[in-house]
Amino acid sequence: MSLILGMLKQLFGSKGAGADLPALREAVARAPGDVGASWRLVGALTGSEEYESARDEAERLVRLAPGLAEAHINLGHVQRNLGYLREALESYRRALAIDPGHAEARSSLLLALNYSTEHSPGEIFSEHLAFGERCGPVPAAPAPDPAWPRRLRIGYVSPDFRSHVVTCFMLPALARHDRERFEVFCYYTYPEADSVTHFLRPLVEHWSDCAHLSDADLTARIRADRIDILVDLAGHMACQRLNVFAQRPAPVQATYLGYPNTTGLGAVDYRIGDAWVDPPGESDRYYTEHVARLGRSFLCYRPGPDIHEVVRLPASRAGRVTFGCFNNFQKLSDPFFATAARVLAVVPGSRLLLKARPLASRQVADAMRARFAATGIGADRLVLRGWSPKVEDHLGEYREVDVALDSFPYNGTTTTCEAMWMGAPVVTLRGDRHAGRVGASLLNAVGLPGQVAGDADDYVRIAAGLAADLQKLADLRAGMRERLRQSPLMDELGFTRELERCYEVMWQERLRSSA
Repeated sequence: MSLILGMLKQLFGSKGAGADLPALREAVARAPGDVGASWRLVGALTGSEEYESARDEAERLVRLAPGLAEAHINLGHVQRNLGYLREALESYRRALAIDPGHAEARSSLLLALNYSTEHSPGEIFSEHLAFGERCGPVPAAPAPDPAWPRRLRIGYVSPDFRSHVVTCFMLPALARHDRERFEVFCYYTYPEADSVTHFLRPLVEHWSDCAHLSDADLTARIRADRIDILVDLAGHMACQRLNVFAQRPAPVQATYLGYPNTTGLGAVDYRIGDAWVDPPGESDRYYTEHVARLGRSFLCYRPGPDIHEVVRLPASRAGRVTFGCFNNFQKLSDPFFATAARVLAVVPGSRLLLKARPLASRQVADAMRARFAATGIGADRLVLRGWSPKVEDHLGEYREVDVALDSFPYNGTTTTCEAMWMGAPVVTLRGDRHAGRVGASLLNAVGLPGQVAGDADDYVRIAAGLAADLQKLADLRAGMRERLRQSPLMDELGFTRELERCYEVMWQERLRSSA
């Protein structure tokens, strides 16, 4: 964190945390040159889902403090969340022009590039390499404890041991690790805990709340714990601690799950994936890490409680097919929208239900209607909704969806699993990067490779084909939840044992290399 950002947070608190929106608006009106008040107002507007107003205020903050890197980062975050990816990338680059060593700006840029259709995997890889080079020479790895066999000490570093999508996929491993062979440590790097955090703590032998620790202190803690294999679960996401991995506190270091690309760090030895999401010979050259591929799927999904049963096919009641996409708004690229419009054009009377936080904004929703109108799709065929704060409301809206359309080039993960859990088959497009092949991994894991498209034409064909046979679609829906239950995607014990074997192979390779 930069000195200026630290001072802002000390003086004005977290952006929007507990802020009174009317009071902040009044404060800015009284003192329009007050950088701190503007800073908090942007956060409060974002938290209240007034996205366009948040962007206006973030732009004003940049004009107030053009030399403050954090102001540009702030604007970039708002732009990215609204789907203005090109503008967000420009904002992050302006922040880096002001402060080339700004860690948040660099990681924000790298994350945003994963959503881009205008940058090739090679270009994105080069940007990640630049991050790694800025971290300096790779330190020598600590010597491994040669005693073997014994319990391996596995350390997981994450800000997402809370109500977060990462938990849907880490919970099975944390709950089912073989305690006779593995000693598990969790280093939690987010400053707040919630009910999920409290649920996770007893699942592991060692838990450390580390948000307050400096990188140096966290590095020292991990070394003192004598971790054998240290696993990053965040990559370049918020509250990550890659600077700790750059210091090489463990003999073996890996990255997994939370970030859909390389860390760029030479100090991270492995990236855990599978042959679908990281095809051999196709993806390896874009990682600084060696790819360790699990045999079936790199993901294991645990859904929440059975809040809703799968209902019969919505089209059988509505008399028309409803396609749906509930993915994060920033994942919805121009090519995705163009392809979704083509799907609606070839399926008469069909409609598209889009659900995302920014669609609560009238301006954003109007812009979406205008986008589809330009392709000949009328507003009556669009259903636009903002986010649902309660999970039961969110999942309940899948009762209106016959077929889910996956976003690209950045696929859904949790949303894909949720759609299938609620009975909606998913159409995905296999892309040119890890983020664009998660759908292929998930659908192959549940035995539905025929719903993985190779290009946009194929995507339209598959979606239209599903919509054309309502009886087949109804049968598919009725069996979807059991299909998931019987698939590798929900085989928690099998997945965890495979992950553990992967760790043992990593460790044995380390022992051989140090002999």
